[in-house]
Order: sequence, then C-alpha cells, then structure tokens
Amino acid sequence: MGVKELVELLAAPFGLGAGAVIAVYLAQWVLSRLAAGGDGYTRKKGENLATKEDLADAVKQLKEFESARTEVAHNDWIAREWKGVRARNLEPFLAALHESYDYIQAVVLFYFHGVGERVPNDFRAPRVRVLTLQQLYYPELSEQISKYLDRCDDLRVLAINYWYTQQSPDVLRSAERAEHYLARFDVTDAELDVALEATSQAIAAVGMRVFNAVPDKAMKPAP
Repeated sequence: MGVKELVELLAAPFGLGAGAVIAVYLAQWVLSRLAAGGDGYTRKKGENLATKEDLADAVKQLKEFESARTEVAHNDWIAREWKGVRARNLEPFLAALHESYDYIQAVVLFYFHGVGERVPNDFRAPRVRVLTLQQLYYPELSEQISKYLDRCDDLRVLAINYWYTQQSPDVLRSAERAEHYLARFDVTDAELDVALEATSQAIAAVGMRVFNAVPDKAMKPAP
C-alpha cells in the first residue's frame, strides 16, 4: 500500500480509523518483506542443491577415475608378473623338451640300431613334463608342441615294433614287417625333424617376447 492509498483511506467518510489503517499498512509491509525474504531463501536453497549435485557428480567421476586407474595399474602388475613367470620357466621348459628328444633318440638307437642300453618303453613322464609347462606358461605353443610330441610318440612306437619283429622266430614274416617299419621310420623321422624345427622357431619367438624384444601378447591367466 502506497502513501496515496493510505491518505484516501483516512479521508473516506465511512473508512477505517487511523489506527486500523496504520495497522493494515504495517501488516502489508511485513508480509511483503517476508515474501521477498522467502523468494531469496528459495533461490538460495536451489543454488545450494545445484552445488551439492555438482559436487556429488564430481565425486562420482573422481571415484570412477580412481577405479579405472587402479584397474590399469593392476593389469600392468599382472602383465609384468606374467612375463616374469614365463621368463623364469623358459629354461625348465627347454630342459623338458631336450629330455623328451633325448629319450626318443635313445629309443631309436637301441630298438632300431641295437646301440646303447635298453630304455623303458614309457614316454608318459617326458610328455607330461613338457605338456604341463606348455599349458601353464606357453599356451600359444599348443599346436607346435602337440605335433612334436605326437611325432615323438609315433617314432617310439615304430622303433619298438621293429625291435619286436626282430625277435620273432618267423624270419620271413619278420623281414616283411621290418621292411614296413623301416619305410615308415624314414617318413616319421623326417616329420619329427619338421615338427622340431617349427617348435624351435616358436620357442625363439616366445623368448623374444618374454625378454622384451617385442611386446608379449600371449594369452594371460584370468584375474
């Protein structure tokens, strides 16, 4: 209520008394101040809520960033440990391969050529050692190692079967079977050489990876 409206109320013949008019005026003034204050409070509250939402979003983003950074660091640690384990087990793996090859050569020398001491007809132990190390630490060599071990086993069986034919009293049948085994021996021996060469090249590539010459992209264990 303005001054003009206040004067008109006082001058009206049937208007309110001066005290009542002043009371109404004061009441309206107080209500207008409260309303203005309320608008300011509401505006300030909205600003505070917006600030809290922004802060919550920033905290969420920070947590996501920290989680991603932790995951990357963990993956880097796993990669370093994986490469270290592969490097440490490369020598035992090569030793197991040499053991398997030496065993097959001893079998061939004795059972085919009658040279050296008779060796046990049991390729399981060398085969298991090679396969265990390969499957644990060098999964990318699965195909090469499988072919190499199969050719070793083929040659072992041929050599032992040839030897048993030589022990047969049936000379003619023994000679026929011996010729058959000898023919297969040349092919199988050549196949073993091919498998051995492929395995050697694959292992050389693994060695370059685990000793940092090239990135190690071999399959990693599940976290």
